[in-house]
Amino acid sequence: MPVLLLSYQHLPLSLQRCFTYCTIFPRGYKFTEQELIFAWMAQGLVPTPGEDQTLEDVGKEYLNELLSCSFFHIIESGHYMIPGLLHDLAQLVAEGEFQATNGKFPISVEACHLYISYSDHARDMGLCHPLDCSGIQMKRRIQKNSWAGLLHLKNLRTIMFSASSSIWSPGSEVVFVQSNWPSTIRLLSLPCTFRKEQLAAVSSFIHLRYLDLRWSRLEELPEAVCKLYLLQVLNIKHCPCLLHLPPRIANLLNFEHLIADEGKHLLTGVPCVGNMTSLLLLDKFCVRKTRGFDIGQLKRLRNLRGLLKVQNLKNVDGNEEAAKARLSDKRHLTELWLSWSAGSCVQEPSEQYHVLEVTNASSFAEAWSELLGSRYAEWGQVTTSLESLTVDSTLFLNSPLCAVLTSLKKLTIHSDFRVTSLSRQQVQALLLLTSLQDLGFIQCCNLHSLPSELHKIYTLKQLEIDSCPCVESLPNNGLPEKLEKLIIRGCNRRLYTGASMMGSTSTKVQLVDR
Repeated sequence: MPVLLLSYQHLPLSLQRCFTYCTIFPRGYKFTEQELIFAWMAQGLVPTPGEDQTLEDVGKEYLNELLSCSFFHIIESGHYMIPGLLHDLAQLVAEGEFQATNGKFPISVEACHLYISYSDHARDMGLCHPLDCSGIQMKRRIQKNSWAGLLHLKNLRTIMFSASSSIWSPGSEVVFVQSNWPSTIRLLSLPCTFRKEQLAAVSSFIHLRYLDLRWSRLEELPEAVCKLYLLQVLNIKHCPCLLHLPPRIANLLNFEHLIADEGKHLLTGVPCVGNMTSLLLLDKFCVRKTRGFDIGQLKRLRNLRGLLKVQNLKNVDGNEEAAKARLSDKRHLTELWLSWSAGSCVQEPSEQYHVLEVTNASSFAEAWSELLGSRYAEWGQVTTSLESLTVDSTLFLNSPLCAVLTSLKKLTIHSDFRVTSLSRQQVQALLLLTSLQDLGFIQCCNLHSLPSELHKIYTLKQLEIDSCPCVESLPNNGLPEKLEKLIIRGCNRRLYTGASMMGSTSTKVQLVDR
């Protein structure tokens, strides 16, 4: 222990505080990167980032530093754990700030961070079997006044219930959230055993930064959540009944992250999402001809990063309105999907024909250019980070934007049902993408031939042809010299045969036939 204590004392003070906070997790607990970093953020343990960083970026740096010093171990993909002796060390230096309870009160007045696990206590008393979801006996034993023991904890900043609390039914009122709990709470992680009426009390937690409602059976969030003006993170993973968010959640100006199940685009249904100026992730935005859902909502979301899908661009009325999106201001986007219609990847060909018939090549290119910023010089900041782009029309290649997308590594043309072949101008535009490594043609049902000058894309390493039944052969001029992988699926048998023959003569190209 003395050697470990010496190692701890050599850490910067900021890392010492972050490591000590891990005492909130019980010994042997497996936590994720996101779970820990968001908890640090909620407690103010991560300092204000630089101009091009977020609090999450700084938190990742802290995590990596502690990992490099062996204060954490990676135990499986995406999960970490504190070694036993180091967990003991963290408890030693925490000096009573972090306490765990199985539902018994009172608790030391020095406690600032509380971890509550009543499942083990219940099983020891024979109240509830791990597989018994009735929750009836637990409901009888743990009454509302049991939680009054929290009232004297004036410095309480964390209340975290164990994940094992989910063994009881959602209807059993085990946890009673009370409005007279300390308003100093910054992180509240509840089990599934609460009801919407009880959650209404959270509006009194004016300092709350992180609200974790995983595994709940809530069908809707109470309006009280919309009054948590300092809230940064809302975790609603594994909440199958929660299908929409209250409209007033757009009032949360400090809100950064919504953690939800994959494919649940709940923020898409929130009007005036542009008010959430701190938002970092908005994976999909559908333009509507309804107030609060116009393309201008994207204007003030300058901190967006990662993936952004903009759908229903057909609802944008003219170039002047399109320019309001100010995508050129979003320097941290790394993947951008622009679609003229909603869900065009799964639309019937007849629908897609109708959408594209109203837009000729010149007007498409003009509108596209307006949407991304009328002055291409401004695109210098965007192109330093944009690495992946998915479009639903080859008409994109008619735009001058290809000349400035010098960092683009992946281009996917998805669901262009009209294109039969690329024009010479479009092929030349492809050659301007000097960093392109991955090119895909997906669900282009009427595409008959691949670009003849494909071999001149010298940086290309992967070519994917998916669900393009009219393509019968590879280009006569061959494929790029650096190509490593050729993926073909759902295509004409002649294409498979030709690709197989090419693969047998080339030791460099890996043919993936799926």
